[in-house]
Amino acid sequence: QQRRQSVGALVPAYHISSYADNWRFRDRDIDDRRTKNNDMRVAVLEQRVRELEAAVIPSQAPATSIPSTSFIIPVIGSKNSSRILRSTSGQFVVSATTTPVAQQLMAQEVVDKEIEVERLQSQLRKCYSRMELRQVQYEEEVSAFRRESEEAKLQLTKVKARLTELEKECVAYREKAMAVDANRNSTVASSLEKISAQEREIAMLKNELERHVQMVKNLERVKKEYEFLELQNEALNAKLDSKESTIRDLEDSIHTIKMDLSRKMESGSVTPKADAFSLFDVEPTKFPGSSKESKKGDRFSFSSSSIAAAAEDLGSSKRVVKSSSVILSDSDTDDKLQLSSSTSKLIRMQLNRTLECRLLAKCLKDVAAKAISGDAPSVNRLLGCRSDSMSESEPEPVLNDASVMSSNCAERHIKKITEDLERIEKDLNSLRESFVEYYQKKIADELKEDESCRIQ
Repeated sequence: QQRRQSVGALVPAYHISSYADNWRFRDRDIDDRRTKNNDMRVAVLEQRVRELEAAVIPSQAPATSIPSTSFIIPVIGSKNSSRILRSTSGQFVVSATTTPVAQQLMAQEVVDKEIEVERLQSQLRKCYSRMELRQVQYEEEVSAFRRESEEAKLQLTKVKARLTELEKECVAYREKAMAVDANRNSTVASSLEKISAQEREIAMLKNELERHVQMVKNLERVKKEYEFLELQNEALNAKLDSKESTIRDLEDSIHTIKMDLSRKMESGSVTPKADAFSLFDVEPTKFPGSSKESKKGDRFSFSSSSIAAAAEDLGSSKRVVKSSSVILSDSDTDDKLQLSSSTSKLIRMQLNRTLECRLLAKCLKDVAAKAISGDAPSVNRLLGCRSDSMSESEPEPVLNDASVMSSNCAERHIKKITEDLERIEKDLNSLRESFVEYYQKKIADELKEDESCRIQ
């Protein structure tokens, strides 16, 4: 491609436009400032070449002019001859009509421009190599960043999935906790209701127990009164029997006296009037208390006052007095208070039974204490037998016979029975307290082991 063809110098285009186009396309990848500077330099070079051409060829000659003589100007110092302005044969052609000075100037200018172009191209290649190196580094960094971003995305996906699972687990645990709280609240409410019901039941049982205790006390009091009345009844019956025997003896004596008087009157030895006065003037005589001690063969004299007193004693002996528990003996017993044989036997039986009850209560107390503490009880305690230690501390049972007991001895026995009953009551109360403590601990342990009553 030729820019201008004339009789003067033939200057090829030297691919200036193609180089300019290449520069424009390549400069898009490099720095903007460096691109602008290169474009300006190329434009200045093109403008300078045009000025040189215009100076060398002042005017165009017609095609039929004198043929020009061309010659080749060798270019010294050119590294790439393909970059020099040349014709189709690869030689720099200068018209013969130009002056040598102009040709040398133009050649020198062209050589300088070519050197500048080579330098710029080398810089451009260096820039391209740096750009390629930076591009490789950039691609490596970008690939590394992409891998890291992919890994970060995967980790983010895993974290999101794990977070979703944790949220689901949290919701499930929250629901379970709410269900457990609801169950616990319902259990606590039911337990409180049960406790209140049990407290009411305990209060009712306490009232019932107090009522039963009062009833037991009343029953014991009634039993004591009944036993006292039985003893009193036996004493009165014994007194009544003695009075009846006395009355029978008196009747027999009166009948004997009457028989004697009738025999004397029949024999005529005694007048009725004198016998009557002698009968009623005799002093009163003491009569025996039993028929065995009386002498039916003796004769007695009675006054009217003694007969009236005997009648009054007979009437009073038939009345039962509740406040009397003993009887008066006759003159042979020195007027001391004595109990009947049945009453004495009953008191001895009561004393022996009280001793046995105390023994059983003590054995039961010891066996319960051993069982609650987890120890093995004694065989004697378990069988309720009297041991050596108990024999030393407890009195022996009294002989249960029918001998008569004095009032002082009976009082001592009754006092002993009362003391034994108090000890039995203390032992039984201690046994009850031991069982209450044992069952309180047992119920507390059962409530602790119950899962429905535990605070979670």
